[in-house]
Amino acid sequence: MADKHGGKIGRYRLIAPIGSGGFATVYRAVDERLGCEVALKVLAENHSLVPDYRERFISEAQHLRRVDSYWVASIFDLGETDTGQPYMVLELADRGDLETRVNNLWDQSRSVSGDDLLVLAETLAHSLSAIHAADLVHRDVTPGNLLVRHNGLKPAPWSGRTLLDRGERLLLSDLGYAKDLRAASGITSGGGTAGFAAPEQHGEMTQVDTRADVYGATAVLEWAATGSVYEQPLTDVARIGMAEEPKDRFEDISAWHAAVRQVLTGPSSPVGISSGLIEDGPPPWARPALAAVAGLSLGFVVAAAFWYDNEPTSVNPNTTDAITETTDTTVPSTSTPPTLPPATGEESVPATPEGATEPAPSVGSTVSVPTSPTEE
Repeated sequence: MADKHGGKIGRYRLIAPIGSGGFATVYRAVDERLGCEVALKVLAENHSLVPDYRERFISEAQHLRRVDSYWVASIFDLGETDTGQPYMVLELADRGDLETRVNNLWDQSRSVSGDDLLVLAETLAHSLSAIHAADLVHRDVTPGNLLVRHNGLKPAPWSGRTLLDRGERLLLSDLGYAKDLRAASGITSGGGTAGFAAPEQHGEMTQVDTRADVYGATAVLEWAATGSVYEQPLTDVARIGMAEEPKDRFEDISAWHAAVRQVLTGPSSPVGISSGLIEDGPPPWARPALAAVAGLSLGFVVAAAFWYDNEPTSVNPNTTDAITETTDTTVPSTSTPPTLPPATGEESVPATPEGATEPAPSVGSTVSVPTSPTEE
């Protein structure tokens, strides 16, 4: 039974509800065949009798299957209960959501650190890039739809000191409002969450493209930065990312990502990106193959340096200068990243929020964002 704690749906044993909305309930469950925990999302029984709701629920599952990303909640199965209710089996992210975490920090008189804002921007950029590559528009990018998952089997309780603890990551979920651009021209009915939905999503019939998600991502980041020393430096990014007209926003989520990274890290930061292009997949530290290659390469470099320092040098008496070749391993930029214009007035004093490794950029930074992004 889908409505009873401890019941079963197929091979999935229900443990407890972990979320409920107007259309569906999400349960923590155990896949008894594989012996692992999953999230089971079940359409409400009354909505299961309405064809439009059933179709939208099944479409959400199909959309999730099209998006294969480390940063988007994965779907494992789609089925129907013995009472005719569609259900989907999802990756379990049972450590709350962004909205709850940020509110808890605010309750402690803390603000989100620069490091955590970077993680949030990275998650939004990678997840939305993958969704857009699948010709989908999410249309409901909100703090409540960014879930927290721990990569460990037995994680410790959340420390409450920073937005995310070591080993935790954010996942973008809930494609219930997603628009499939392959199926139509982008004309759709209105929808989304007030305060985060783009203006063009309001009204009975409207037209959207991926820039609606640029608006949503900007609104989420601006909300999370409230009360931090990064709130004012992000003002110009918010002005462009949440422009009334889609043509006045950043061209795509990659351009948005580049602008945000420049504000949060500064133009000379070694972790700044050169082109703003998004490469989907786990971050570098989570890729064992790359870590092994990097370790071997470092070992060869150290060994070669040791050998060179101890090898007798043979000098050509006719040569006075040695020629040294250097290789630039930085990926060349294909476009100049957006930058923020210098602010006028009194320069603010940079401050460092709790948990951040870099000082906040000055409001009078020389970084600038173009006032007229390229139109599609």
